Amino acid sequence: MEVVIAVGSNLGDRLSNIYEAKKRVEARLGKIVACSSIWQTEPVVASGRDSNEEPVYLNLVMVVETRMQIYRVLDLLLEIEIELGRNRDKQILKWASRTIDLDIIACGDLTISSERLTIPHLEMHKRLFVLGPMMEIRPMWRHPVLGKTVEELRRSLP
Repeated sequence: MEVVIAVGSNLGDRLSNIYEAKKRVEARLGKIVACSSIWQTEPVVASGRDSNEEPVYLNLVMVVETRMQIYRVLDLLLEIEIELGRNRDKQILKWASRTIDLDIIACGDLTISSERLTIPHLEMHKRLFVLGPMMEIRPMWRHPVLGKTVEELRRSLP
């Protein structure tokens, strides 16, 4: 199955963090069959915070071909984040800066809504840092809940 993964970094050597994450994802999950260019984007910040206080992100989206069960994919992505210095402490703000962020965005037309995982990602249709890179590699992928293609979702953003 093909899993769409968003990658982001806004702390440390952002480019190195992203390349190392890609290398580890491919080594553990499966072949990267598509990868967007790297985008520089403004951070999404928690309510009441100033986005100028946070460093800008580097982002990309990649598609990985894997035979693994989706919850195993999630576990491996979380392991890679920790190895690359991600702090998932519950006390830290939801959208705090991070060395690496690896999110499962989609997996074909699979839909999951559980405590651990929601597919497609709940916020993907609102995020330029996801839809922009996805436009490069999967513009015709159709959101299984909203029924719109990536191209249509991207056009709906300001």
